[in-house]
Amino acid sequence: MTGGVAAHVDYLVRALIDLHDSRGGRACSVRVLTAGDDSSVGEGRILAKNLICYPIAGKSGYFMPGGEIPLGDSSYRALQLWPRLWDEGQAHIIHVHDFESAFLGMLLKSAYPPAKLVMTVHKTPKEWESTNVHDDVKDCYLQAIRDNKLADLVFAPSRAYRRRLRAQRFGNRVRLIYHGVPVKRLLKISEQPGVLKRMRLGEGDKFVLMPCRLDPHKAPDVLVDAVALLRDRARRERLLFVVTGAGTPGADDDPMNYRSRVLKLVDDYGIGDLVRVGATDGHDIPASEMPTLYRRALICVVPSRRDGFPQAILESFVFERPVVAARTGGIPGMITSELNGLLFHAGEPEDLARKLEKLLDNPAFAKRLAAAGRRTVLMKFNAKRMAREYFACYSELVYGRGRGTKTKGTAFSQRSLGRSVPRDESPTSASH
Repeated sequence: MTGGVAAHVDYLVRALIDLHDSRGGRACSVRVLTAGDDSSVGEGRILAKNLICYPIAGKSGYFMPGGEIPLGDSSYRALQLWPRLWDEGQAHIIHVHDFESAFLGMLLKSAYPPAKLVMTVHKTPKEWESTNVHDDVKDCYLQAIRDNKLADLVFAPSRAYRRRLRAQRFGNRVRLIYHGVPVKRLLKISEQPGVLKRMRLGEGDKFVLMPCRLDPHKAPDVLVDAVALLRDRARRERLLFVVTGAGTPGADDDPMNYRSRVLKLVDDYGIGDLVRVGATDGHDIPASEMPTLYRRALICVVPSRRDGFPQAILESFVFERPVVAARTGGIPGMITSELNGLLFHAGEPEDLARKLEKLLDNPAFAKRLAAAGRRTVLMKFNAKRMAREYFACYSELVYGRGRGTKTKGTAFSQRSLGRSVPRDESPTSASH
């Protein structure tokens, strides 16, 4: 599996290993080739039983998941490791995540044709039909995979993305598999009170949480605009707004530094006393510390301009936090407004402010939404279900149709997946 050790990949591979163990070792083992530059991930580091991580990172070059990675160096490193992994046991499936790792998947597939290549698309590029490699490298990788039929299966995390992929002539190679999160594992993560100090929060502070990286697509500026509209109420009620992402590196006066632009917007509005942007150490909040913030947040906000299937929403559901999110990308497939969360029009801070006030004015309503969100993630978006569905598709490729493990709600039976969520709580009824 390539694409780094980001949240989705981490949740998926660990769920696959749990599936392996629950079936007496008859499911699968996983090797992760990560382009991340996390020095704590050493070569051959065993992350879990039958799960080993191999870094393939370089120091500079085209951006890939986890850091600045030169495609030449990372691909060469992966090709060096591949025979070794093959010797440990023949690889049946190469699973790449998103466009950046698609190039690496193409190389591995061409070097070792017997392996099947599958790809999970987490987000769509701006222009699906771009043909100039200098305009959008990601588009070209996607088109190369599509036009040369290199991918045996392409996975979409939402119905909206499935429609887009089918419209791009991927046809019956597209499978819909919703992302999932390990509910029990997340709830067991212990408190990390140090994160409160690093986010400049007191133990009893009330706050609205934006649990996303500082990125233009995640639109923290829209949240800042909404806070400006709510400033008087926020000061009366001593309510803070917390953005966990630290932002892109660069000098504070660099116009390309998005963090500086967001902080300038906060200063221009004069709401620096209400908004916390990133930790004091300049790093994103690690996954192990996020539960401490989720447990204390009044509301979680995902104001993205465009997004695929944000894990932050599912994690907020796990901790029973009411969620306000933008109606964009795959988000309406996760939230049915007024039933398990609230949706606002993407890019409209006035609408976001109204939705936040609705929850602040009606705590009982917010609590009902939060409880419905927890039920949604337990029934539809849990990691065990995700692993079963992926494994069924893997088995279909390796053994042929009919030889996979067809469980209720697998990728082969989307109707049963939809029925597993009560009708009045299912996010599948949303327009998306």
